[in-house]
Amino acid sequence: MTQVDAQVSARADAQAKAQTDAQTDAQAKAQTDAHTNAQTNAQINVPSNPLAPHTAGRLSHEFSMTLIRLCCLVIMTAALMAGCNAQQAFDAMAPQEEAAQARQVIAQLAARDFASVQAHLDPTLQTSATAAQLAEIANHIPAGTPKHVRLIGFNSLQKKTDVQYSFAYEYEYDDQWMVAQVMFYRKAGQLLIAGVHVNPMAQSERAVHAFSLAGKGPLHLLMLGLSVLVPLFILTTLVICYRTPVPKRKALWYLFIAVGLVQFTLNWTSGAINVQLLAFLVLGAGFMQGSAYTPLLLSVALPVGAVVFLLKRRSWLAAPASAAVQDVPAQG
Repeated sequence: MTQVDAQVSARADAQAKAQTDAQTDAQAKAQTDAHTNAQTNAQINVPSNPLAPHTAGRLSHEFSMTLIRLCCLVIMTAALMAGCNAQQAFDAMAPQEEAAQARQVIAQLAARDFASVQAHLDPTLQTSATAAQLAEIANHIPAGTPKHVRLIGFNSLQKKTDVQYSFAYEYEYDDQWMVAQVMFYRKAGQLLIAGVHVNPMAQSERAVHAFSLAGKGPLHLLMLGLSVLVPLFILTTLVICYRTPVPKRKALWYLFIAVGLVQFTLNWTSGAINVQLLAFLVLGAGFMQGSAYTPLLLSVALPVGAVVFLLKRRSWLAAPASAAVQDVPAQG
């Protein structure tokens, strides 16, 4: 190779290297500029208002409170509608013709139309004193037009020769209430009055039988306390039974623990108590109320199974310890 060719080749290599270095520098600069622009854009997109997070949190809180208020309103409306629908459903279940006749009898007594009442009275009840007895009943009916009339109870009984009916209505007046009961029986297609009772009251039946601690004595408080403590005691014993290595028939122990024996039932309104020796109650407590116009019955049973299990558990846990002591060899 001549000297001229060597110089030309060296010059070409230098130019190629320069072009490569220029391209590399251009790419690096482009990447650097792109990164710088991305950071700038990210900085620009950062919220400039320092209160923005707090505003979003406040809006979320207000939305939550609005949702809670809406749910409460829906629940209250549903409860009111359920109460109205329950009364309407109860009214629809009653025999309509006989129920209307019962209300008419009370209206006739209030108007002192005794002749109309006597025309439908059972002939066996007709005496010379019937008019005076009807007048006495009418004297206990408050004056004026009732504000509300509610059916609070009814019953029908089919017998061989007739059908017996009983209706109880609550009448609300301006300053007092009245409960009226009318009894009929239908025989040979004829509806006859078998009895009428009216009872003026200072408050409604709903208020009389409402659950309240006002004016309650030690027996009410004792039964209320036991109705809470006995189920807790039974549930705790069930957990202990689950954790205890029972020798055999553990499922039967669960059943024995879960029920209380010998049931005590308290009429919350009157305070009367009833004892049933041959009775059992799941979890040892419960309550029952037929409707808002009937007494609440609070029941408590003795947790016999739970007590027996805890006594047996002590012997089960002591047995392995006794066996271990006997297995220790004597030293000497």
